[in-house]
Amino acid sequence: MKYALAVMGLVAVVAIVSLWRVRYDVAIIGAIVILGLMVPVLVFAKLTRIAPKYFLGPARALMWGFVTLTIVTGACLFTAAAFRQPTGLYELMFANSAVRVPAPKPAPDLPPPEFVAQFIYRTNMLERTEFSTEPGRFPADKLDEFLTLSRLAYGIADKTNRAFQVDLTVKNVSREAVMLDLNERFFAMADDKGRNAELLYYCCAAKGNLLAAGEVRTVQLFFRDAGWHGKGVSSSAIYVRVQGLLPVVSASWKAPTLATAN
Repeated sequence: MKYALAVMGLVAVVAIVSLWRVRYDVAIIGAIVILGLMVPVLVFAKLTRIAPKYFLGPARALMWGFVTLTIVTGACLFTAAAFRQPTGLYELMFANSAVRVPAPKPAPDLPPPEFVAQFIYRTNMLERTEFSTEPGRFPADKLDEFLTLSRLAYGIADKTNRAFQVDLTVKNVSREAVMLDLNERFFAMADDKGRNAELLYYCCAAKGNLLAAGEVRTVQLFFRDAGWHGKGVSSSAIYVRVQGLLPVVSASWKAPTLATAN
């Protein structure tokens, strides 16, 4: 009987330790299993007193088996808490015990500002001054089509901001789908004196999106006018610049400022 009490004591210790930060459903199942294991231990302990000749040997074997199982279980609980091994037990005890918080949904793309164009640049007013590409990824004879400046306009955005609208077209000129990485940091607008325009709006970011063969994606940006329209304009040219939109390493388009007569 004393062996049975010792085994039940060990099992109780392991049970108390295992309940720490374990999910409620796991704790309930564990308690049922432990109680179920205690029943045969107590039965055999009682039988050893009634008929020790027949039950003492099996009872001792059963108890030592429970002792071994308890030691192994305790060791696993300790290593799971201290070293996160075995991984499955650690995740069962700790990782899943925290309240699951749903992942935040990505913010939807904002609509573009209300824009009233006052001047639209003609094609012959736009000059591509730079187009450096990464070799080997796309057919060299089609790289010119990968990134183009499709529209540049000046006007009023949201009734208050004098701004430039920039539309760039990205086309997959390869025969296979490509992963598209679009980020506002790739795009800028500046004049020939190094003055940069403030980005008011950008659409649309893409990270790891697939662009099918021949598919076209439009990137739209609005930049606040940095003094490139009106009287007394000191700059003679503005540049739309793209850097790091691989396979385009860098690209630049030049357009005249919109100076008016005094």
